[in-house]
Amino acid sequence: MPTASKELREKMIERFGNIDIFGPQEYLINKGYILNNYEWIISPDIESFADIPEEDWDCIDFLIDEWDYGK
Repeated sequence: MPTASKELREKMIERFGNIDIFGPQEYLINKGYILNNYEWIISPDIESFADIPEEDWDCIDFLIDEWDYGK
């Protein structure tokens, strides 16, 4: 069941034009993140969670909250 916040949905609409799965997923893949068999997005070049940019976190959180990635 979709549970992304109104603010997070608005960010996705502003960035990608909608709240479907494709914008945030493609953005992360194009930045080097990997989609594994469990629909979990991993960045191979990030040494620490503190190094993940806010824009990336927004997409990751949106995919988890709205599309149940990693669940």
